[in-house]
Amino acid sequence: MFECLQQMAKMDGADGQLAEDKGMLNYHVTMIENMQYFVSEMTDLDSPAVSPFSRQAKAIYEEHLNAYVKLVLRKPFAKIIDFFDGVERMLQTAAPSEVLASNAYGRSALKRVLKDFDSKDIRKSIEALFKRIEKHFDEDGEMVVSSTSKVVAGTVMAAVWQACDEAIVRETQRFSKIISQCYGDSGLSLDYSIADVEYAFKRHRA
Repeated sequence: MFECLQQMAKMDGADGQLAEDKGMLNYHVTMIENMQYFVSEMTDLDSPAVSPFSRQAKAIYEEHLNAYVKLVLRKPFAKIIDFFDGVERMLQTAAPSEVLASNAYGRSALKRVLKDFDSKDIRKSIEALFKRIEKHFDEDGEMVVSSTSKVVAGTVMAAVWQACDEAIVRETQRFSKIISQCYGDSGLSLDYSIADVEYAFKRHRA
């Protein structure tokens, strides 16, 4: 049954000439909504016989939620994520001092990345992220956002919004750790804080 739902979702997400990333986003959105609905209905039944199916649906839900969050965050944060991903790859075979001395990941390269991600940029990016997620999860007629632009509690979008919040906080912590490890004496640091991230997300949380 779950395999059938996944195949149907793939077909919906690969319509016509849609770009691959858009098709994958649609696929993940469909699976998140389907699995959330399935788990909710099975929970209401309160029957031991359906517990294995509920557990499987929850696992599929988490898988697609994580994949969706990773994809949807790339548009606003790809530049900084890719930079620190590259630093981490280099650290697998090189010392932090070699990272700092490299052309691709040296002090000047880090400075160029950081200038595009100050607190104002972060707020604007999260605002754009909100509008994009709202568009993805507001197509079936369910009210997911109130008239005051607050995510309606208990909806699928509320869970997605929370997951995005947590993902950006984790990434921010990762960035700070790498800067401390490789660029500790450079005088550089992130131009935004976790508090900036949480404030931007809180603006749309009921």
